[in-house]
Amino acid sequence: ETAEQLVLSDSDGKALLIFRPYTLTDISWKLTAYNSGSAVVSVETNKGDKATISFNNEGRIAGSTGVNNIMGNYTEGGSADGAGPSLEINPLAMTRRAALNEDAALFEKVYTELLERTASYRLSGNTLTLTDAAGTTLLVFAAE
Repeated sequence: ETAEQLVLSDSDGKALLIFRPYTLTDISWKLTAYNSGSAVVSVETNKGDKATISFNNEGRIAGSTGVNNIMGNYTEGGSADGAGPSLEINPLAMTRRAALNEDAALFEKVYTELLERTASYRLSGNTLTLTDAAGTTLLVFAAE
C-alpha cells in the first residue's frame, strides 16, 4: 500500500518533485496552540513554545513539555463518525525536572492533561490538530 502522492515529471516522464501528505507518525510535531479552557490560544515564549510530541509506528509517544520529557503509548484507529481517526493517548510518564517558573509548571500540567483527553486527530497540510470526544480542539501542532 502506498500513500497518496503528487508527482511532477518532466516531458520524458522523469520525476522532478514528489509531494507526499504528512502522516501522524515519524514526524516531530511542535505545539503552536492549545485550548486554554475558554479559547484556543497561541503558545507564548517560555509557556509552551518548546512543547513537542512525536508518534512512532509501534504505538509509542515521546516529546517534551518544555520542562520535562514525556513518553507513553497511544492507540490509533479508524473513524466511525467522520471526526477523524481515533487517537487514544494512555497516561504519560514524565521526567521530574523542576520548572524555572510557575507559568511553565502550570502549562506543563495543562499540556499533559490535554494530551490524555485526546480522542481523535486531523491532519491538514503540515498541521496536526488533536480533539476530544466532542470534536473540540485541544492542541494544534506544526510539523518541524
